Amino acid sequence: MKKIVLIAIICIAVGGIGLFFTSSAFFMKTANGSAETKKLEQKQFKNEQIKNIHVDTDVGDVVIEKGKTDLFEVRYSGDQEKRKLDVNENGEMLQVEVKTKKRHIFDFSFFSFDLKDESLTVIVPERVYNKIEAKTAAGTIHVQDIQGEDISVHSAAGDVEMKEMKAQNVKVSSSAGEVVLHKVEGKVHAEAAAGSVEITQHNPEYSVEADSAAGDVSIQLQEMPKDAVVKGASHAGDVQIFGKENKEITLGNGKIQIKGKTAAGSVTIEAN
Repeated sequence: MKKIVLIAIICIAVGGIGLFFTSSAFFMKTANGSAETKKLEQKQFKNEQIKNIHVDTDVGDVVIEKGKTDLFEVRYSGDQEKRKLDVNENGEMLQVEVKTKKRHIFDFSFFSFDLKDESLTVIVPERVYNKIEAKTAAGTIHVQDIQGEDISVHSAAGDVEMKEMKAQNVKVSSSAGEVVLHKVEGKVHAEAAAGSVEITQHNPEYSVEADSAAGDVSIQLQEMPKDAVVKGASHAGDVQIFGKENKEITLGNGKIQIKGKTAAGSVTIEAN
C-alpha cells in the first residue's frame, strides 16, 4: 500500500514539473510572439477642414504635438494583433483611437498586458483648433506646442505633461499619476487624484486652479499678479504664498483666481 502511495506521489510530482515547464514554454512563446507582432503603423494626410481632435486609447502612451508641415501624421507602435488603430476624418473632426480587440476569455493571450512598448503619436499642422481632447486608460500623455480654444487631457493611470500651449480653457487630470504644466497660457484647471501637480511659468493674467488628493501642489507665476485672489489650502501640510505662510492674499481688484489645494501635501505659490 505504501509503495502504491509513493508511486502516486512521484507521478503527481513529475506531472506537476512537466506542466510547469510546458506552461513556461507556452508563455515564453506567447511573449516572443507578441514581440514579433509589434509593428509601426503610420498614416499621413492633408485636411484643411479639421479644427477638432479627439484621441482615445485604452492602452499606451500618447503624444500630440505640432509638426513642421501642413500634414497630419499618426504613428502607432504596438501589438497590432491585440489592438487596432482607427483614424477617421469626419468634417471638422479628426478621431484617432487605439482599442484592444475582443478576445475569447479562454485565449491565454487575453491575459497578456505588456504595455511598455505601446505608443500613439499624433502630429498636427500649426493652426488654432476649436477643441482638442485626449485620454488614455493606461499610459502617459504629452501635449506640446499647440493652440486651441478648449483643451482637455486625462490619463486614468499615468502622468500628464503639457508644454508651451495657448488656449482659452485648459483642463488636465490624472487619476494615478503626476500633472506637469510648463508655459501653458490660458485659464487652467489641473487635477491629480494620486500625485503631485506642478505648474511653472504660468501667465498671471489667466486664472489657474490646481488640486491634488494625495500630493504636493506647486504654482509658479511668470510675475507677480496685479489683480488676483491667491489662495492655498492643505489638510495635512504647509501652505506658502509668495514666500510666506499664508492662505489667502488679494491683489488689486481680485479679478483673477489663483488657487492651490491638496488633501495630503504642501502648497506653494510663488512668482518670478
